[in-house]
This record gives sequence, structure tokens and C-alpha cells, in this order.
Amino acid sequence: MKVIDGKLCNNAGTPVPFRQAFDTRGPFSAPPKVLVLHYDAMRSQSEAVSALTRNDKNYISAHLSLSREGDWVQMANLGEVTLHAGDGTLAAARPYGTYSWGGVGRSTLNATAIGIEINNLGWLDRRRGELWTRQEQELVVGWPAADCIVAVHPHRGGAKMGWPRYPDEQIAALDKGIAAILAAFPSIERIVGHDEVSKQKYDPGPAFPLDAIRQRFEKRGVSP
Repeated sequence: MKVIDGKLCNNAGTPVPFRQAFDTRGPFSAPPKVLVLHYDAMRSQSEAVSALTRNDKNYISAHLSLSREGDWVQMANLGEVTLHAGDGTLAAARPYGTYSWGGVGRSTLNATAIGIEINNLGWLDRRRGELWTRQEQELVVGWPAADCIVAVHPHRGGAKMGWPRYPDEQIAALDKGIAAILAAFPSIERIVGHDEVSKQKYDPGPAFPLDAIRQRFEKRGVSP
């Protein structure tokens, strides 16, 4: 994959499908320094993209969405600011230590970060037969227990919960997308999970191989 004029493209130079995010904030004022990885907490990519492009400022925006099958949808030019990191800060406490870096704080992380939303249902706090589930208002969502890991997230109070696995093909596609982004934006110095920069967040969660991904890109000058 490659990035051409802020668009993620396949090797032939054809851009991935594009759906315009509603709430973007114009070009980065300086080259981005951070790549933030999220799960979208949705049952499908189509559901996630619908939410991320909705004409409603109660919803967030992000640059890219990645399906479980490894298909990309772009929602904003990679040179534009989107609203995916919320009140995140690289000085936030995280389970593996603490970031304290370069003045990138609460009000500025979106202004220096590219965001990828990876399709994954996220935390599930109740086992019901062969499913791990959670209640969403009047709807119960669930995932096969056989395709989940059981783990604790420190931001969830230490309770054991189910976390859907990320398919190999999804991670392989993510690696290719990250490589293309880093080649286009050599200014990027950090790859972080959303839960590492915000104490209120749980994504991409314990099932996500974040350390392995960072190790693969460390040789390219991107720090873990």
C-alpha cells in the first residue's frame, strides 16, 4: 500500500473506498507525530463507518476504518485533523508505564495524531452460554466465547471480561496500512493505543497485539 496526496491506496495507486467524515478540522498545522489505534466497538465495519460519518457532532471522526477481513475505508484525508482521541494525552498513565513526552497534552493530541478505527466489538462483561455479551441500552450484543480471550483491563476495575480476537488477516492489513502511513509521514514518532492516552478508554484492548506491532515498526524509527 501507499499514500498519495493524503489518500491510502493499493499498490497500483487506486485509493481505498472513501466516505467523508462529518466533523473534521482542516489541515494539520504541523506534520503529525502520533498514530493512535482504536477499536470501533461495533458489530461490523459498515455500522462503524455509518457512525463515523454521521452528520451529528455527538459522534467522533477518524481517518481510517479497517474491517475484520482486512478491507479499508477512508473517511478523512490523512493530512487533516479528526476528532478520535478525545481528551487523550501522551502524559496519561498506562498499564505498562507512563508517557511524558514533548508537550503533547490534553488539548493538542487530535491536532498531531492520525487515527485508525479497527473493527472489533470490544469489552464484553457477561458470559451467556456460548457468548460473551454486553448490554447496550435495550440491545444485547455478543461474540462467540471461543473467539474471545478472557482478560483484565486496568481501566475496567480489574474484572475479568471477554475480548474478541483480532483476525490474522486484519492484523496483516493493518501492518500494510501502517507501513504506508509511516512512509508518507516520517514525522510520526509514536504508535499508541487509545487506552494508553486516555484513562477512560479500553481500546484497542488486551486482545490486540500492540507490542508486537510496535516491535515490527521500531526499526523504522518509531518508538514503542
